[in-house]
Amino acid sequence: MNDPHLLPDQIDLLVDGDAGPDVTALRSHLDGCEPCRARYDAARRSAEAVEALPHFTPRLPFADQIMSKVERREPWHETVAARATRLVPPRGPLRLVSMLGAGVGALGISAVAFWMLLRWDLTAWLVNLGIEQGRRVAVAGVSGFAAEALGAPASAALARGELWPVLLTVALLALSVLLAGLGFRRLAATARAKRG
Repeated sequence: MNDPHLLPDQIDLLVDGDAGPDVTALRSHLDGCEPCRARYDAARRSAEAVEALPHFTPRLPFADQIMSKVERREPWHETVAARATRLVPPRGPLRLVSMLGAGVGALGISAVAFWMLLRWDLTAWLVNLGIEQGRRVAVAGVSGFAAEALGAPASAALARGELWPVLLTVALLALSVLLAGLGFRRLAATARAKRG
């Protein structure tokens, strides 16, 4: 061993009574090292004292109170699956109708995907058309935003190709939004501290 003494997790391994090739080396180290033996004995006594405590089951409201304070993050796909499951009725004719609707929808999507696979040239044309229309909408939106949010001088400067007045105005606007956000956050933290 490179270290002169056992690490806390190694002592815990010995106290738990786990078996394995490393445990034999750890036990042999315990036999020859008095400080590690003392730490092992103290940890073993603590584990025995905890085991000697009476076992009880907390009341249900207590467990619910504790679990309501535990922050649990579930993956997005579990959340979507749980919400989709709640949408499907548990039994009866509505369940049959919802299952038929889902089947027809899946069949329709599969048919469209198969048709697009067979007509890849038309699909490529539609994708290019969508990209071009998206670009036009984005340019029109940015121009409209510049005209409305930044004012007529910035819009005119943008039309002339002068970019620095527009960039300066956007930077000042972004700085104002950032400072307002930080101020609201500080205000909320102060209010929370006064309540708690």
